Amino acid sequence: MTLVLSDREIFDLVSPEEVVEACEKTWAEFALGRVVNPPKLGLDLGETGNWPNLSAFMNAMPAYVDWLKVAGLKWAGGFLNNWRTGLPTVSAVVLLIDPYNGMFKSIMEGATITSLRTAAQTALGINYLARKGASSVGIYGAGTQARYHIYVLSRMFPNMAFKIYDVREDAVKRTLELLERKFKVKTNVEVCKEPKECTADVDVVVTLTTAQQPFIKPEWVRKGHLIAALGSYQEVYDEVIKTADKIIVDHKEQALHRGCLKKLAERGEITEKNIYATIGEVIAGMKPGRESTDETILFVPIGTGMLDVTVAEIVYRKAIGRGAGVLVSLVRDKEIH
Repeated sequence: MTLVLSDREIFDLVSPEEVVEACEKTWAEFALGRVVNPPKLGLDLGETGNWPNLSAFMNAMPAYVDWLKVAGLKWAGGFLNNWRTGLPTVSAVVLLIDPYNGMFKSIMEGATITSLRTAAQTALGINYLARKGASSVGIYGAGTQARYHIYVLSRMFPNMAFKIYDVREDAVKRTLELLERKFKVKTNVEVCKEPKECTADVDVVVTLTTAQQPFIKPEWVRKGHLIAALGSYQEVYDEVIKTADKIIVDHKEQALHRGCLKKLAERGEITEKNIYATIGEVIAGMKPGRESTDETILFVPIGTGMLDVTVAEIVYRKAIGRGAGVLVSLVRDKEIH
């Protein structure tokens, strides 16, 4: 039997604290060689204005996580025009299998899994890479990821203050409304009128936009900043990358072919030698993270299937324990196989 879980069930089953703890363990296990996580395989549907001009993409993200004895795949993508019709930008599903026999354990909605583990990535970045006592975050982008970030970070760091900037004022208003109504979050969120305001007087800068051209300028960055450039976009100017004291990623091979490091890598101006460590190596104690308050650290977690599979497995186990979801039989006639 295969367990089917919806977004609402996932949200209600797992806490931010559980997600962060599980992701921390999996990142360390990956550094120690006990997770299999190939780079993403992408299906380009015209993300950057190319044919077939659908302003969309999909990624296949498989992984095997040994400490949970589970394998799975997230099939996820972004449909960048969906905001115009009120549909969510991210469309995703996570499939879990029993790695011993290949039977599908679960099919679950993947956008909620994505949002939770993405915010957990930043929480762990703050834990290990931000200055001690970091108390303020500037967030670029006011979509779903921003809401989940404020939800998770406010739970992990109760005294954290937030700034937010988006080119669309309606997106900011919706995020503030949903934070209170859906997420039950009441925290300090300052709305910035200009993009440079979002980096001023904060400890951590987080990029959560779909920008294809950089906008975070080197003169906005100061000593001690942790800059978390999440996902596969181009928000950070090359000079910010080149002048960072440390570049820390989630997956070295993948980080050089996607996101803010991609163009520099394609021009041969940055290689794996320029990457100081993976966050898993820092968590596992193989390399130190922040070593001084003045270090400017660029943290580039592109996103990996191992965290999606990890969080999905935690959700699956809790769902089984609580009797949540719907069990279906995908294989009903063994004679045809």
